[in-house]
Amino acid sequence: MVQIREIVTNGITQFECRCKSCGRNNGVYRTQPTLQVCRYCHQPAVRIVKVRIRRWIRPDPYTDANPSQVTKVYWISAVRRNGSPYPVPSFKSGKWLIFVPNEQVDAVWSKIKKATEEGLLGDSSKVATSKPNPNAVSADKKVICVYSYDWTDYDDVMRIRAELRNLGINWKISYKSDADTASDKYSVKGDRNIAKYYI
Repeated sequence: MVQIREIVTNGITQFECRCKSCGRNNGVYRTQPTLQVCRYCHQPAVRIVKVRIRRWIRPDPYTDANPSQVTKVYWISAVRRNGSPYPVPSFKSGKWLIFVPNEQVDAVWSKIKKATEEGLLGDSSKVATSKPNPNAVSADKKVICVYSYDWTDYDDVMRIRAELRNLGINWKISYKSDADTASDKYSVKGDRNIAKYYI
């Protein structure tokens, strides 16, 4: 279940989406979103609760941490803070999956986090921490997810891919829909042909 808080600051209304099951932030949006599932625990039942407040929600304590040093949570997230308004995630939302060696994850995440916050990518990104995850493909690599609102919007998906190349992600990476994640489809579990794109 995702709780949506309406944040009013300097006359600007934004909506923070926080899961009521796992407590993780699902992003901050300029228009009220209609999320289908939590991006972290993948709970399919979503009940929207709008709470009007006049202060910023306390930031995630791990927002500025290096993922290699975090062991208490599975993920650290970054959300879009600047740039042009980005479409609200639809039921066709998804993410680019970037696998990097453990010793490089902090440096790569720093670039992606900054690009996400500056509005160069999609609405949000997240990185796997050092907490062991049963869905991890390899113990030697960590995954970074860079989200887009709709995997069928080819131009937007490829725009994000081009920005990732500008950040040094020049090897082939795959794109996975959130619907497949919510259906518990993972390559480590033997599922094949999940990727919507692989370039």
